[in-house]
Amino acid sequence: MIAESSNTGILRAEIAHGDRVDVCAAVELTEQSVFLISDDLPAIGARMNVRLSFPYVFSPIELRGSVSQVHMSGPGRPSGYVCKFEIPDAVSETRLLSLLNNISLASPRIANRGAAPRVRLLLVEDGRLIRDMFAYAVTKYFERREGRVELTQAEDADAGWQHLQGGEFDVAIVDHFLPEPSGAALIAKLRANTRFAKTTTIGVSVGGDRARRAMLDAGADLFLAKPIVLRDLFRTLEFLMARSTSDAGAA
Repeated sequence: MIAESSNTGILRAEIAHGDRVDVCAAVELTEQSVFLISDDLPAIGARMNVRLSFPYVFSPIELRGSVSQVHMSGPGRPSGYVCKFEIPDAVSETRLLSLLNNISLASPRIANRGAAPRVRLLLVEDGRLIRDMFAYAVTKYFERREGRVELTQAEDADAGWQHLQGGEFDVAIVDHFLPEPSGAALIAKLRANTRFAKTTTIGVSVGGDRARRAMLDAGADLFLAKPIVLRDLFRTLEFLMARSTSDAGAA
C-alpha cells in the first residue's frame, strides 16, 4: 500500500484529448507541468486539455498541454505521463500560480500547542492488515504536523454506512472490492444523500480500469490504484484541513 512520494498532494484531473474524456489523479504540479496517473498512456506529443481541481477546496483551472514523457509502472511509481503546459496568456498563468500558491498555503507545518485543524476520515477497507498499516502511517505522519486526523475504520460497506449515519466525516476512503455491497455501491448511496454533499470520496482498488470506472461513475471525487502513495494522500488530507479551517472561520 505504500510507495515513494512526490509530497505534492493529489488533485482531480479531467482530461480531454481527441474524442475521449477521462478522469484521473494528478500529482507533481509545477508551473510547467503535471504528472497524470493513468494506465492509458498517450503518445509523446499528444495534445490535450486538462482541468485541475480539488472538490470544495481548489476551484477548477483549465490548461492546454502536450505529453512530454511517458512512464510505465514500476517500484514506487505508478504508470502515467507528464503533461507540459502551453500557457497562452497572462490570465491562465495567474490562475496556475494562484493554485500553486493555495497548495503551498496547505503545506505541512510543525505542530504547535494551539488549536489544531483536523480532518474526520472514514476508511472502509476489509483487509485488517491494511487498516492497521494505514492507522500506523497516519499516526506517524501527523504526530509532528499541525493538523490531526480523527480516523474511523469499517470492514465493509454496511459498517461504513452506519458510521456515516451516526457521525460527521470530511472524507471517506473506500475500497471497491468489499464483501457485498461493493465500495462503489456505498459511494453511490452516499452521493444520493444530500447530507454528504461535501464529503470528499476517494475510491481505491487493485481492480484496474474496471474498478476505477465503477467508482468514478458512482460519484467518487478521486480514484487511486493500490498501492497508494500514502504521503501524497496525507498531503491531500492537509488540503481538507485547510478547507475545514476556512469553514470554521466563516461560521
